[in-house]
Amino acid sequence: MERVKRTFREPGVLTAALAYYRHSFNPANRDPALQPLQDRANASPIAVPTLAIHGDRDRPGRLPAFEGMDDLFVNGLEKVVIPGTGHFVHVERPSEVNRRVVEFFRSSRSGDAS
Repeated sequence: MERVKRTFREPGVLTAALAYYRHSFNPANRDPALQPLQDRANASPIAVPTLAIHGDRDRPGRLPAFEGMDDLFVNGLEKVVIPGTGHFVHVERPSEVNRRVVEFFRSSRSGDAS
């Protein structure tokens, strides 16, 4: 977590992170010109094989949403929950995340992705 805290102390990082959440969760901050694109993205299933990695110690409510997203992926969804990790799985367990990503791409290239 110290690396994450150090990152947030860098100039502009905290402002950018807060702006992301302000714009993501407050419709008044969204650009209306992008609404047709957002509607299209929300209405379309994901058509490529997908790997989703999640920590079991992320904020409350996120894991159930992660577990319930299978229907959005029509060409395969591989879900990985890494025990003992939170929101920044790639920072907390970089070797494991990298290994999983490489394995996923190797299996996708060989047509074995499910």
